[in-house]
Amino acid sequence: MSFILLGILNSQAAAGGGPIVAVAGYVAGGFNGSIRVDTVDKLAFPGETISTLATGLSVIRNALTGFSNANVAGYAAGGSTGSLVSTVDKFTFPSDSRITLATGLSNSRDVVAAFADNAVAGYVLGGPEPPTTTVDKFALPSDTRSTLASGLSRAKFSGAGFANSGVAGYYLGGDSAFRTDEIEKFAFPSDTNSVLTTVLSDNNDQSGAMQNA
Repeated sequence: MSFILLGILNSQAAAGGGPIVAVAGYVAGGFNGSIRVDTVDKLAFPGETISTLATGLSVIRNALTGFSNANVAGYAAGGSTGSLVSTVDKFTFPSDSRITLATGLSNSRDVVAAFADNAVAGYVLGGPEPPTTTVDKFALPSDTRSTLASGLSRAKFSGAGFANSGVAGYYLGGDSAFRTDEIEKFAFPSDTNSVLTTVLSDNNDQSGAMQNA
């Protein structure tokens, strides 16, 4: 599968404790129609100028996911090199220097979703193969990983994720034996999971997600 790219947001608090100010967005890895790539492109705000980081992903791969700890680091997790990987690369802001976490995902998988509770934890959810209920949690800023005792309500892959930081993270749609319109909610900080009675407008997988923080 070659349809998932990584989106990472670097943002910071304005001087004097004002509102969050965005710095840059990042897109990492992917498939260009011929080969997988390890490229990380950076779109600087507000000028929307594009540059390519001198240091890309540690492993050429596609179908990965990403989450961010605002003004601290962005994370590129999982994916496929042709074989599934558990790799998690960390790009420290503002230098954009990369390290690879000693502890990656709990198992190798791609077409995963992610969200973050800013400055608290990042979460990587679902994925094949076979489809899994697994939700890995990376505590921030230590990057220590645990796996939630209660994961997704059923095994899914190729869903989308976003978060209302400090409140809850959401896993939307996805596929297992069939595509679904379900929305799952992980309440912070307990990480308790519930399935909303509200559903998507259609049964979707391979979707993207975003939030207005």
